[in-house]
Amino acid sequence: MNRTSRSWIKRSKIWGSVHRGHGREYTSFESFHHQIEHSQEKTALYYRLRVKNSLFRKGFEHYISFVRSDESKLVLAEENVSVSLTCTNRELPLSLRVGDINQLSTDSPSFATFRNITRPSVPLYPVLDGGLHWSLLSNMSLNYMSLLDKDALKQILHTYDFPSLHNRQSARASQKKLDAIQRIETQPIDRLFRGLPVRGLQTTLWLEQGAFSSEGELYLFSTVLARFFSLYASVNAFHLLKVINLDNQECYEWPVQTGQHALM
Repeated sequence: MNRTSRSWIKRSKIWGSVHRGHGREYTSFESFHHQIEHSQEKTALYYRLRVKNSLFRKGFEHYISFVRSDESKLVLAEENVSVSLTCTNRELPLSLRVGDINQLSTDSPSFATFRNITRPSVPLYPVLDGGLHWSLLSNMSLNYMSLLDKDALKQILHTYDFPSLHNRQSARASQKKLDAIQRIETQPIDRLFRGLPVRGLQTTLWLEQGAFSSEGELYLFSTVLARFFSLYASVNAFHLLKVINLDNQECYEWPVQTGQHALM
């Protein structure tokens, strides 16, 4: 069984001639519910979902396979599959213009009116490349050493730049912003919080404004980085970001961000 629409399986149930009138629910393989059924000497049922890039159109094909521990009893039995899916409309929302989303739903209050003030953002398809998955997993072990080298920082930021994987123009714009990072310095600092000394990290970035459309875009980019860098500081520490604009030598400093990196 395969589908080329974007969908997620919520539940799967099968009716057959052997169990007439009674459906048997299949759980996903990743839930390991079938292992519990097997340990209790019950019939283990599960389905496995595989996703591959479509060879005929933009998108994916979903392949569903079913496994049952009583297979020998149902070799010639006919079964009907009922699958509950959550689906999307692919790129259909891109045809919507400003103001097109204005219809009331069943949950909308009757006195309210609304309309979209911007067009829907471009949908991003998941990347099935295993190399990207390993890069994301490696970034789960964030550490202080990653902030000492600008090339390492660029690589980390590039890993999370999903739009550039689908759009060349977006990739060029993102790479231009990453190339604006000319220098980075990170050092430990101490601050007093409620009369107690707390150690944290201070990162100073030197950026070229020419890579951005305006000084405001440079500030927005740096604000996102200030939040991102707080992931490197442990829960009992903090992070402070300073950015120096190399074009006008303006220095920006963000408020102290509480550490978000769990120790265990």
